[in-house]
Amino acid sequence: MIKRISLLLLVVIGLVTLGCKKDDDPLTLQEQYDAIDKYIKKNDLKNVQTTASGLRYTITREGTGAFPRVNDVVTVNYEGKLLSGKKFDSSYDSGEPYKFTLGVGKVIKGWDEGVALLPVGSEAILLIPSNLGYGTRGFGDDIGSNQVLVFKIEVLDSKR
Repeated sequence: MIKRISLLLLVVIGLVTLGCKKDDDPLTLQEQYDAIDKYIKKNDLKNVQTTASGLRYTITREGTGAFPRVNDVVTVNYEGKLLSGKKFDSSYDSGEPYKFTLGVGKVIKGWDEGVALLPVGSEAILLIPSNLGYGTRGFGDDIGSNQVLVFKIEVLDSKR
């Protein structure tokens, strides 16, 4: 009987300990916003806007075309980096612009939201907290849990 109680107690303690375990990358959303603020200052970004969701962006070249709308097929060039500067993807490197349907969940939330703010011909920097990116799951080998993503993005076309 004492063995069973001891074993049960060990199982309960183990479950409680596992329930308290933090992610490998413990950046909270507020810590991510603080890191974004430091990145903005360090890189001397100007006119940075913040949306209600927490996406931050600055338009580096204002386009004169139409704003992309939900269900438009949008063509962009982009370069994705982490706050550390490590590049994880680039359409420039592949030599082919990327096409996707806006607002239907084919890309991360930060892209759906950010690209809709940019008229065709615009170039911008999107600073995407993890809740609008890949969240706690990360992506592939380069994007870990709760990583802020930095995208230089150029909107080339939008077709309805």
